[in-house]
Amino acid sequence: MQIKHITTEIEQQVIGWRRYFHQHPELSYHEVKTSQEIRRILASFGKIEISQPINNSVVGVLKGDFPGKTIALRADIDALPIKEEADVTFPSLNEGTMHACGHDAHIAMLLGAASILASMQNQIHGKIKFIFQPAEEQAPGGASVMVKAGVLNDVDMIFGQHISIVQDIPVGQIIIKPDTFMAGCDAIDLTITGKGTHSSTPEKGNSPILAAAEVVTDLNQIVTGLLPATEQAVIAIGSLQSGKVDNVIPETARILGTARFMTPEVRLELKQAIERVIEHNCAMHQTKADLSYILGLGPIINDLQATDIVKKAAKKVIGADNILTHEPIMSSDDFASYLEEKPGAFFLLGAGKTEDGFGYMNHHAKFNIDERALKYGTSLNVEIALKALNTPSTTS
Repeated sequence: MQIKHITTEIEQQVIGWRRYFHQHPELSYHEVKTSQEIRRILASFGKIEISQPINNSVVGVLKGDFPGKTIALRADIDALPIKEEADVTFPSLNEGTMHACGHDAHIAMLLGAASILASMQNQIHGKIKFIFQPAEEQAPGGASVMVKAGVLNDVDMIFGQHISIVQDIPVGQIIIKPDTFMAGCDAIDLTITGKGTHSSTPEKGNSPILAAAEVVTDLNQIVTGLLPATEQAVIAIGSLQSGKVDNVIPETARILGTARFMTPEVRLELKQAIERVIEHNCAMHQTKADLSYILGLGPIINDLQATDIVKKAAKKVIGADNILTHEPIMSSDDFASYLEEKPGAFFLLGAGKTEDGFGYMNHHAKFNIDERALKYGTSLNVEIALKALNTPSTTS
């Protein structure tokens, strides 16, 4: 049975699924209709046992005709609070919500793989779990909740893929590396409280804006001043909000940001340095700091054997020349929570180049993918599952 041939036959179906989910995006922990449609499609294959370990999740289990290991494949299913600007004929029908990260593609490719693998049940040794997970976009992520619900208890190895992230990966190529592959990410939520006053008498107040401005400036200097050049880390501020009018110094300012790291040691150093910067600057401006430092995701660390399985599968599907490596990537994904429990691997799937009209990165309002990528992602899911089931386990 030729996997590529089967995937080509259902390619239009996979594209249709992707477009449906793109038009009907739902935010983290609100994926009600999304999960219902996934269950409906899985049920139509007739051979997959379906459960819901947590709200809005779907797990399908395909039991092969022969005993063996249990392999899991994961897709995330939530969207982002972004107003779509992508030039597509199937735009979001939910105003202000968009699949700007490619999770619609992840759903469709895993459904395509489930369809193919269900048709191969009499050739499969072991079980395959199809995990459709909510809330990847909301830290600390739905993956950790799925783990607590026991979704990996009987799993030997888990695999996941993400469309794009690194710009200009051509369709038909992947990026993967063993060991540390993607960064961990914590969230910074800081409220600074001062003393409001009229702008004509700033000496009668304590401006939270001045404190916030210096905090932001100093936070951006932590990485270069604290860590060796060989260490990778990023602190980025995404929001600074304060005041509503031009002639009043407000009472509060709020700062939101992220800290990204590759090791537990750097994570701790960043946290401590961030706390020092905030304490110093707020004291200097006689303001009060209320910091919520949210421990989010650990780094994605790919198991050596699982990485090798992905490479062997990719060699068959796309050829060895299309398997790329990369320095550790500063983006994050809650797939890390699965890898903290069981061995597995995560990789990136090419989804189009800028010159072909796909130049917007994930989380951009104009983000779009070259849908030719869907057949490769579907085939890779299938081939990875089969190779993993047929590979003897070793200690990585």
